[in-house]
Amino acid sequence: MRISTITRWRRWARTRRPGLGRFRLSPLTKRILAVNAISLLVLLAGLLYVDQYRKSLLRNEIETMQSQARLLADVLGEVAFEQSADGQTLLRPQATRDLIRRILTPSMVRARVFDRFGNVIVDSRSLGGRKGRRNSIVQIETLDRKQQRQTTPLQFLGEALDEFGMQTAWSWRRLPAYVESNPTRAKDYSEVIQAMGGESGSMVRRLENEGDLILTVAVPIQHYRQVLGVMLVSKTGEHIEAVMGEIWAAILKIFLFALLVTAALSVYLASTLSRPILRLADAAKRMRQSRNRAIAIPDLSRRQDEIGELSIALRELTRALWDRLDAIEHFAADVAHEIKNPLNSLRSAVETAARIADPTKQKQLLAIILDDVQRLDRLITDIAEASRVDSDISKADTKHFDAIELLAQIIGAYRPTALQRQVRIELFADPTDTCMLNGVPSRMVQVVRNLLDNALSFSPRDGVIGVTMQPMPGQLHIAITDQGPGIPPDRLDKIFDRFYTDRPSGEKFGLHSGLGLSISRQVIVAMGGTLQAENIIGADGKITGARFIITLPRA
Repeated sequence: MRISTITRWRRWARTRRPGLGRFRLSPLTKRILAVNAISLLVLLAGLLYVDQYRKSLLRNEIETMQSQARLLADVLGEVAFEQSADGQTLLRPQATRDLIRRILTPSMVRARVFDRFGNVIVDSRSLGGRKGRRNSIVQIETLDRKQQRQTTPLQFLGEALDEFGMQTAWSWRRLPAYVESNPTRAKDYSEVIQAMGGESGSMVRRLENEGDLILTVAVPIQHYRQVLGVMLVSKTGEHIEAVMGEIWAAILKIFLFALLVTAALSVYLASTLSRPILRLADAAKRMRQSRNRAIAIPDLSRRQDEIGELSIALRELTRALWDRLDAIEHFAADVAHEIKNPLNSLRSAVETAARIADPTKQKQLLAIILDDVQRLDRLITDIAEASRVDSDISKADTKHFDAIELLAQIIGAYRPTALQRQVRIELFADPTDTCMLNGVPSRMVQVVRNLLDNALSFSPRDGVIGVTMQPMPGQLHIAITDQGPGIPPDRLDKIFDRFYTDRPSGEKFGLHSGLGLSISRQVIVAMGGTLQAENIIGADGKITGARFIITLPRA
């Protein structure tokens, strides 16, 4: 009994299964292999289903057989007939055999002639040669199939595809089986019945339980349009199958080579993708577990691709996280330092008040305690505000707002306070300009108020605070100037440090926490801009005031 291809494949897989587990592919590699193999599988499937070349070969072979059979039939219709006693025109069997023996060429595998009654009168397979010799023009023999059909890798694949239903248009399993009865009758062949009616016919069959093709052509033998019999010519399609086998072998070799190249390239591509990603993931995991700054994200920027960009982004993100941690540590140290001063003052005042009995001195100490408490309250409020600036901006809904309108409202609210100090605030802006910004308006108001408070603190009597707005391509510059003593050149950037204070002479100590400018810069940076300070230099080279410049991207 024949063992099916699927059964042989299952047996092979069971014997190889222990070794298959050694080869493990990552999910990314499997996906790349699957995607790259789809195009090859589609190509192979298309070649299996579109078998036009085989059709063409069969069609040409049948046409050739029809031409040769028609030639024989025409000769027989002209010379190999006789009149019977009842006046009917019939074929002469002996004359037909002689003509076929003389005319038939080796290309004609087998020729049979049926009379008008459907009986075989001539079969070239059993024709005797001259002088009694046997003519072996056609010998249909059943070969030893075990020797003929040895399973090769190509046939193994073909049988496997056949069993899974992937037959071609001319698959032998779809063809009718060729069965030859004994004795042979015309009714056994549909093309012979068709030829009895005066029309030529052809058929492609298969040998039962085998893959060999049998091509048959039936042509009517006519004499003055009267059908005397049928010429049936048949031959095997071995040469066609041989040609197709060579073609399929070449195609499958190319396919297997392409599949091998695709697999190798897929593995290479997967390794170039998965390995660096695994390196990045491993570094991030080790960094999270150990929290050691010595562990760095691998620098893959030389790749010049998306993974290189991912490496750069992760390194920048890591650097930003470490900077944020450093800032938190420094902020905590600064807060502890700033809170420690009023606490020490409070402790000294309380201890001193407990030792003295003079009511006047006790009242002075209570005033100091009250100032320190107020200073602590101011510090804690400003510290809380500074700690949640980034969080509030990231959570708040940004919106478009008109910078000119916003500045006009703030300046209008500050003018009464400025008039009490005999200082004027002027807005220099073109009302026709459209200066739209994208951000959090309440935070922008906070920045402008901090800068105006700072300018009012340093402006002299009859001084002018100018707020100038200058639209630039893609940006908006807002400058707030005063006519005060200016800023020491070595402290133009230091004034934005947390808890840094440099107040005008005569101002009461402790009224400011030193966080106003720091918070202002923090807000502007969070909105994608910059905040800088510079001195205004007069014609004589002396400092005539200070200028704070805000640069923000326009909406």
